[in-house]
Amino acid sequence: MSASRAAIARNRDVWVLGAVMFIATALTLPGFANPTWHAGPWVVDNVLHYLRDTALNSKFVAYPMLQANLLAATVVAFCALQVASGAWTWPELYANLIDWRVFMPVANGLSLVVGLAAIVATYWLGRSVADRTVGLLAATLLALTPTFNDYCHEAVPDATMTTLAALAWVFLANAADNPSRRNYLLAGLFTGLATAAKYNAGMLGVLGVGVHLWHRLRPGERSPQARWSYLLQALLLGVAAFSVTSFQVLLEPHKFLHSVLVYERDYKLLAYSGAVDPASFIPWLSHLGVCLRSEHGIALLFGVGLIGCIFRRTPARLLMVVGVLLALAYIGRWRMVHMRFYLFLYPALAVMAADAVVVGLRHLRTHRPIFARAAAVAVAGLVLWTVVVYGRDSLSLLLPDTRELSRAWIEANIPPGAVIAGPTSPEGYPALLPMERVEDYLSRGEIPTQHRETVSRILKGKPVYRLLPLRQTLPEPVFPESWPGPAIARLKRSEYARREASRTLSLDHVREQGAQYIVTSSTVYDMYLEHQSADELPRYDPRTAAFPEFRRFYIILERVARGETERGIRLLNSFEPRGGQRIGPTIRVYRLAPGSR
Repeated sequence: MSASRAAIARNRDVWVLGAVMFIATALTLPGFANPTWHAGPWVVDNVLHYLRDTALNSKFVAYPMLQANLLAATVVAFCALQVASGAWTWPELYANLIDWRVFMPVANGLSLVVGLAAIVATYWLGRSVADRTVGLLAATLLALTPTFNDYCHEAVPDATMTTLAALAWVFLANAADNPSRRNYLLAGLFTGLATAAKYNAGMLGVLGVGVHLWHRLRPGERSPQARWSYLLQALLLGVAAFSVTSFQVLLEPHKFLHSVLVYERDYKLLAYSGAVDPASFIPWLSHLGVCLRSEHGIALLFGVGLIGCIFRRTPARLLMVVGVLLALAYIGRWRMVHMRFYLFLYPALAVMAADAVVVGLRHLRTHRPIFARAAAVAVAGLVLWTVVVYGRDSLSLLLPDTRELSRAWIEANIPPGAVIAGPTSPEGYPALLPMERVEDYLSRGEIPTQHRETVSRILKGKPVYRLLPLRQTLPEPVFPESWPGPAIARLKRSEYARREASRTLSLDHVREQGAQYIVTSSTVYDMYLEHQSADELPRYDPRTAAFPEFRRFYIILERVARGETERGIRLLNSFEPRGGQRIGPTIRVYRLAPGSR
């Protein structure tokens, strides 16, 4: 290709990638108007914990810490900009450090930026495996994939992991064809970084070892340049990258190891909100079904790509096939089913799909022109199906979220300082600011003396409440971390656990704790009211011990009609999803009269 034609091709690629990223941004932006409260608040609060408490120890250990550390740098830059521009005074800055809601747009914006980088990295992967056309189509497919888009506006590490995993795939694919020291080291570096974003990506390290063994052990010793020293250096670089960017693992190894083991056990045993009935769960097939319901037409293209790579066997293509099958064999046994667990595979899946489509259309255009247009229309139809379904769901996020509506109503109608039972998780409840946090922050010495009085006045002017948890299970301190999982499961099913549940899970107990209001969420209601007996729950579900008491508790609340009072309980307001869409759970706010039976 001449220099001028190469320049034209590069310019075309830049314009197409720009258009693809613009479309991906347009699909993602509605999520900023109505952010979903997944694990993002905990990640953001972890970062504020660093700055507020001047402590590097982690509070949220479900993920490794690269995302939190990257977000910490972003938050510091944002705060510096706010102070330098005069938008915040120093006292306002210190006051905002206890409220993660202020920083959610910043955290979501970071996910969008790294998500756009994943699109470019997928283009590079497609170009490395095949050509520029495959790269552009792969980038387009990734940009339009619903699960990827969902996590490009949430303050969780999935988008960051996808970007770093895509870069790891680039150099793993290159190493499969050319086992040079550079490819080994860069594959190790980005695998370590991707694992530091989320543990799932550690499976890419297994693929790296597999690539090396394939080069060393295949007949004929055709790749003597694949040296063991290269593999060792790549592994050490990956471990170093993980350790530096997620250094809290080194500071608190026991906490992180316990987190990994607990999540590994729970993901295998418990059901997840992936539209899978635990009673009908079939390993692997259930995951494939959720993939089809999540990614729509693009899921079918993923399947076509996987089959195409099996027939067009090159080292890089076989590497991607093995990676997908290995992940499905391992994660496919989990009963917690959600496509975000597979996001580190999505760049490879997009490239395989694009490769199959491009090769197939070229073949048909040459040998069966009459079928080429029909095939192109079919591919476009699958992509359009996905865009229409996801675009509709994405636009629905512009409707008010029940959690935000109820939060605004509570802050406008319930006096600050009131004791509210219920809102312990922003995933299902209004995101209220607890007074205990304000008092704890003001009692410590991290606020500079000259700003302490002003910060105290600002914080005491905020709508803050004393929040009491309506526990779904018994308090975790009952079960020491050193106890094995089966022992904890047995205790939760024991008579002792049931007695503790009956003692603590009652209206009388809530009143004894001083609760004046109760806030409930259908995310919890549904857990208990859709079943008649604890026997209908999965065997290891921790709700089994508390089920009878909680179900009785929620049935009492559900019977209260709006504006009426029963047993000293008055339903003040109910916030229902609007427009036929499930935009947040149903939120109910009750007034609780003291001492009533």
